[in-house]
Amino acid sequence: MCRPARRVVRPAVTTISLNNPFGSASKKQARRTVSWKMDVMRFLYSCALVIGIITSYCPSANGQGPVVGPPIVVDPNAMGEWGPPGHPQQTMSGPTPASLNTMATRVMAQSGHENAIAVRPVAFRHGAVQPAEPIPTSPEQALPVSEFQLADLEAMAIQRNPALAAAAARVDAARGQWTQVGLLPNPFIGYSGEEIGDGGTAGQQGGFVGQEFVTAGKLRLNRAVAAQQIELAEQQWAAWRQRVLTDVRTGFYDVLIAQRRLEVTSELLRTSEAALQSAGTLVDAEETSRVDVLQAQVENESIKIRLQTAQNTHVAAWRRLSAVLGSPEMLPQRLAGDVDATRRDIEWQDALTRLMRESPEIAMAHAELERAQWALNRARAEKIPNVDLAASVRRNNASGDTVTGVEVGIPFPIFNRNQGGIAKAAAEVRAAELQIERVELDLQRRLAVVYKQYADSRFAVDKYSRDIRPTAQETLNLVSESYRAGETGYLTLLTAQRTYFQTNLAYIEALRNMWQATLRIDGLLLDDSLSGNVTQQDQ
Repeated sequence: MCRPARRVVRPAVTTISLNNPFGSASKKQARRTVSWKMDVMRFLYSCALVIGIITSYCPSANGQGPVVGPPIVVDPNAMGEWGPPGHPQQTMSGPTPASLNTMATRVMAQSGHENAIAVRPVAFRHGAVQPAEPIPTSPEQALPVSEFQLADLEAMAIQRNPALAAAAARVDAARGQWTQVGLLPNPFIGYSGEEIGDGGTAGQQGGFVGQEFVTAGKLRLNRAVAAQQIELAEQQWAAWRQRVLTDVRTGFYDVLIAQRRLEVTSELLRTSEAALQSAGTLVDAEETSRVDVLQAQVENESIKIRLQTAQNTHVAAWRRLSAVLGSPEMLPQRLAGDVDATRRDIEWQDALTRLMRESPEIAMAHAELERAQWALNRARAEKIPNVDLAASVRRNNASGDTVTGVEVGIPFPIFNRNQGGIAKAAAEVRAAELQIERVELDLQRRLAVVYKQYADSRFAVDKYSRDIRPTAQETLNLVSESYRAGETGYLTLLTAQRTYFQTNLAYIEALRNMWQATLRIDGLLLDDSLSGNVTQQDQ
């Protein structure tokens, strides 16, 4: 971009002085005052005429006016509740890019394009990022319910998860960039003094003012590129929000599964203690040997180890969940949920169609393509040089004359017509088009892995629920009754107990795998909200 010329060309006539320590005779002062006012009026009229000519006939990239590309049209039904355009950022965690609507209207009105690219902002809500009511950080604080519901934990994570707050800050940064790139260049003003001391006078003294005029709609194109950057940042925020929600839901069911494992292990310990007591009774009655008692004691101690492991697993699951919530100091608390709740069957084609339609990753890829297309238009407009206009008013203290001067400058694009910048922008458009295809294929590949986990675990859960667990439970009941009656040995009882315990643990593990896969599919394969950098993971 051409910078304003700081030096004013000497005019062929004398200029007015800002001060006149060696002024002319006072008898001519009245006539010179009238002449000075007329010169100023002629100067202002000349400036207005030059500016009008420049802005009306400045060439463009295609000879038909500024290059502005297809306009951005914001769907007001998809915008949600945004802040007022042009407002400074208020106390909130998320952006309010309503300025997109204002900019889009202006671009569309000035360009006259019919093929508009619709900007589709995500469901971005400030209230979702920063709720008005704080949520307690530990179960000891006053809570309206005795157990945590999933919705309570989701609200807490939306408020406190640092990754989501960082993504919202990047949207604010994109909004600031949109404001900055559309601002006009500042005018410049200065003092000019020449021929000082010539003939014992102050010479020619005065001032000048200038302005750079941006041509070819470059500022509008800057705003268009920045608007797509806002769209990209919003989609990144939506992706991180989904990651947070998926992590919360996965952690929620991990804790529920750990609670179930703890309950099953505790039940097995009670069964083992009852068997140990029965073995002691049979030994006292001399109906069995002491070997059965020793085996029962060993099994009982082994189950206590498993119980401690289950307790540690429950604590670890809660700690992982509390980290996602942004409240690692929270103490373990029972959660209200049912891991045995019937889930809908997920069909592969339905899951794939929804993923391709709703994934923020695909939306980000499309936003990047639109940004690259606008950047290409901006690169093509860059070869149209800007115009510098400067005007001066000076006074020649030797003769007492007052004149004005006008200077217009424009670079002559002989060598640099932004050829490299245009080629770079065109290559980025092609890369963005290929990126969309890559993201779609990658999503299908990742979905295939998760869907296999879902299909396997869903089949196992159904099989354990309908056939295996009822049979194991019935076997344990029959063997326990026979053992207490002295009809079977302890080895048979031990085998039945272990089968029942292993069957229930396998069922619980299948439940865990099914919930993990289901929640990942429902969460559009977005998770790991605390891993890596916000920008790096989105790339």
